[in-house]
Amino acid sequence: MPTNKLPQRLEAAELDQDRFWANHVVPRKPGLFAALSSDLAHLPALWTDEHLLAAAGDARVEVERRSSSADGFGKGADTRVHMTFGEALRRAAAGDASLYLTTQAVATAPDGHPALYSSPIAELAGDIPLVPAVMGRLVPQSINLWMGAARDGSSTGLHTDYHDNLYVLLRGRKRFRLYPPQAAKQMYTVGKVAKTHPNGRIVFKGQGDVLPDGSEAGEASRFLMRRAAEAELEAAEAAAARGDPGAAKRLRAAERRLDRALEAALGDGDWGGMDDFDALEAPEQPPPGEDGPAAGDPESFSRVDLNLPEEELKRRFPLFPGKGAALECEVHAGQMLYLPAGFFHEVTSYSTGDSSTHMALNFWFHPPDNLEQGVTAAMEQPYM
Repeated sequence: MPTNKLPQRLEAAELDQDRFWANHVVPRKPGLFAALSSDLAHLPALWTDEHLLAAAGDARVEVERRSSSADGFGKGADTRVHMTFGEALRRAAAGDASLYLTTQAVATAPDGHPALYSSPIAELAGDIPLVPAVMGRLVPQSINLWMGAARDGSSTGLHTDYHDNLYVLLRGRKRFRLYPPQAAKQMYTVGKVAKTHPNGRIVFKGQGDVLPDGSEAGEASRFLMRRAAEAELEAAEAAAARGDPGAAKRLRAAERRLDRALEAALGDGDWGGMDDFDALEAPEQPPPGEDGPAAGDPESFSRVDLNLPEEELKRRFPLFPGKGAALECEVHAGQMLYLPAGFFHEVTSYSTGDSSTHMALNFWFHPPDNLEQGVTAAMEQPYM
C-alpha cells in the first residue's frame, strides 16, 4: 500500500531483490543502495573517458547549456546546443560547468513505440542490461546518460518525473531533496495537477486520461502481450526445427498471435505517456501573488526555488511544506537510488576530487499499478 511516511534522511542499504520490492517498489518508497547490482557493478571501471570516447565519441548529442553558475538545468529545449559526445566529455573533463548532458530525443522504433535510448547510449548499449535484474518485470521506458562538471554544485530545480527511476551514480556526488507525490498540490507546479494515482503517477491538466502505468491505452499491457507472443514464436520455431509433432500448426498459431499483438500495438499510433523533462506546453498563468515560471519551464517543474531563505519561501509559497520537510539523501559513486514515479526532487550534482565530471546512468520504467495483492503478485505481474 503506498505511503508517504518517510524517514527524514535516507541511508544506504544492501541490495536484495525481494526486500527491494517489499520495502520500496510496492509501498512506493525511495531506496538508496550502498552498492551497484551485479549486472551494473562493472560500469565504473569500464566507462573510463578512453572507453567512452572510443565507443561513442563521434555520436551527436544535445547538451543543456546555462549562462552562469547561478542558473539551473532542466529548463527546456531553448537551452540546448548540439555537439559530439566526445566534445561534451572533453569539456566536462576540463571543468566546463556550463554544460549538462541529459535526456536525448529518441527515434520511433519499428513497432511504433519511442525507442528506449538514443546516442550516446545507443553506442554503449552493449555494456549495460536493458533491464537490471533487480527491477524484475517492470517495463522499461527509457535509458539515459547524465554528465556534467560542477565543483560548486549545479541544480536541476525541483520537479517530478512520470516514471519509476533507477539512478546509477558512476562518478561524483549527488544530493537529492525529495517530497512525496501526495504533496503535489503544495508544490506550485507550472502545470495544474489534475490527478495523482495511488502509485504516485501525477497527471497534469491537458495530458488526457493517463493510466497509472503512464500510458493512455494500456501501453505496458501491449508491450507484455507482444513480448509473450515473440517468446511463443521463438519456442514454436525451435519446436519446428526439432521436428516435434504438431510443430507446424503451433508455428502458424504463434505467427498469428504475434500479428495480432503487433496490430494492437500499432492500432492507434498514440503512445501517450509523457517523457520526463519533456512536458513543454505553454504553462498556465499563476494565481495573483504567485511567482510565474521561467520561460520554457516544463509543467512538471515547481516554481519553488529551494535556494531562497525559508522566510521568503513561506511568503511566496505559503502552502509549500518547507525545506525541513524534505527527505534528503546523498548518493556517491558506486551507489544507486530508486525513486518511485511522482516523487518531487531537486538534484544538486557535484564533481569530486577524483574526477572533474559527475556521471550517472538512469533507467526509467512504467510505474507498476498491481500493488494491492501483495509483493509476490506485484513481482510476477506488475501491471493490471
